[in-house]
Amino acid sequence: MANEVREVQFFDGEGLDPADLNNLQRHLRAQLWDLAVSLRIRNGVAGVGERTGVRPGETLCFALGGGGYIEPGASARQLVSARGLIGQCLNAGVPDGTDPLFLTYYLNTQEIDFTTAIGDATNPRIDLVCIKLEHEAADAADNVTRDFKDATTGLLSSQTFAKKRKVKMSAQLVAGTPAASPTEPAVPAGFVKLAGILVPATHNTTHDWLTNGRDYRMPANSIVQNTYTFGNGGGVNVESGWATAITSGGLQSSAASQVVRIFPPAHGFFNARLLRARIVGDLSLTTPATVEVIRRFHAATAGGDTDTVLATGTASGYLGSATEAFWMNGRRGGVQLEANGGAQDAETIGLKITSGAANQIIRFVRWELAGV
Repeated sequence: MANEVREVQFFDGEGLDPADLNNLQRHLRAQLWDLAVSLRIRNGVAGVGERTGVRPGETLCFALGGGGYIEPGASARQLVSARGLIGQCLNAGVPDGTDPLFLTYYLNTQEIDFTTAIGDATNPRIDLVCIKLEHEAADAADNVTRDFKDATTGLLSSQTFAKKRKVKMSAQLVAGTPAASPTEPAVPAGFVKLAGILVPATHNTTHDWLTNGRDYRMPANSIVQNTYTFGNGGGVNVESGWATAITSGGLQSSAASQVVRIFPPAHGFFNARLLRARIVGDLSLTTPATVEVIRRFHAATAGGDTDTVLATGTASGYLGSATEAFWMNGRRGGVQLEANGGAQDAETIGLKITSGAANQIIRFVRWELAGV
């Protein structure tokens, strides 16, 4: 196995090689990003749990803070970037301490500025905003003229060099194919998905990000597993049925088609992504409960609460989405998880569970979250 921690050694009397000085910087950056940072990242798409290597996933764009996302611009069909730090793992080689493979880039406001095409006459489509991070060592903008001594002849001359090696960002807007049930287009080689937008048929106005946007950044931090037990607290919203038989070990349905909504605790995960939620209980396998990931809009006026369904499954293990995890800070399917006081509206991400039969018991839900 390659040595993942590299150092440059100098010996008394040896000639100075510029490559040694360059490697000092590169080895240090590799140790910082590939080891210190990347080791903390878990890939919530491939599986939840401790990573066995230092590569955080080659198909993900990472958020190293709350920014660096895509949002609608002021003009029709416009998508622009908000400033923030993003990261990408290069999809070649294994981290060995030689040169960093986990690259970071500070994305500026409106540095990405795309305008999607007008919606198809009949069908919707999905467009992707994709980015690629890579090293740039020969940008003419970084050229500096210096005196130069030829190592063989000793002759002096004036030569121009690019004195910076930096990370550059390339972005592409990839248009999808209109269809009754559209799928995402292929991601170009070397790129990762930053965001996606569903473009409805005939769409020719500003994008509705809350309904149609997809934020694909993954928080560059550890996965937090949080277990929430039931009771009469604010984390459980019982519509009917389940309320009639609250057992000492959880909630019990009185019949089929009974609804309960369950939400994560409001305090601690304001800037995070819900990767998966696992329901633990005594649930029927022949008539399983229906489980939906929802964005619950809590209106200030009574009776105005509504749900937006983000993903659907059954209570037979982990519930996840084949296309994305869901931000809990308002970016996509978002949540305002702070206490809702007074006459304010708020949104909460959570689960809506509809019983498949009587006497089904939900004991607790395990929330698996990635935090920024």
